[in-house]
Amino acid sequence: MPYHFYNQHAYELANQYQALDFDIVHGVWRHWLTPYLKKRHAAFLDVGAGAGRDAQFFALSGNEPRVVAVEPAASLRRMGEAYTRTLPIEWVDDALPRLSKLLPREERFDLILLSSVLTQLEDTAIVQSLLVLKQLMCSDGLLVISIKHGQDEAELSARKTRILTPQALQNLACKARLQCVFEALNEPDIMLRDGISWHYLLFKLAADATP
Repeated sequence: MPYHFYNQHAYELANQYQALDFDIVHGVWRHWLTPYLKKRHAAFLDVGAGAGRDAQFFALSGNEPRVVAVEPAASLRRMGEAYTRTLPIEWVDDALPRLSKLLPREERFDLILLSSVLTQLEDTAIVQSLLVLKQLMCSDGLLVISIKHGQDEAELSARKTRILTPQALQNLACKARLQCVFEALNEPDIMLRDGISWHYLLFKLAADATP
């Protein structure tokens, strides 16, 4: 996956991400999070953690949680590490589709968050990513995926991203034996950018699947 854009614009992106409150950004699915925050020693994984806003929320709001933040863009990761330096968050230099550093540890997570990550991958790599993430999920774990919608060609090219529809994601998730349990489509952009909206899809293990 390409990280040049995120390294080049790390300072600007970090300020942008950290200026937004978790509850405002993720409010549409926030009620699904409550039992995981209450669970003692729940494990949270933020893949594509950026500058650490969401990882910080998990660390501060959970009940003695374990929080792992994965960010492959070195400049953003360093800012995230500095931003959360007083919190018990483990930062890992790793990336989808393989998560080759994290996966061999055989950890399991109660909640996994991917904010606008999968649009950087082609379909085959998305399925591979979902299969890897499934292995990291607890039996009652929740996988939360957001998709940014409405970027123009210039932004898609700069960020090396693509258009990914909610239906296409659900079709790919079926191949990984993940079941969509909640979706919120065309949610307004918190930053009020013209033409931008967000899709949020939440997945659990399919009834006949095993982690």
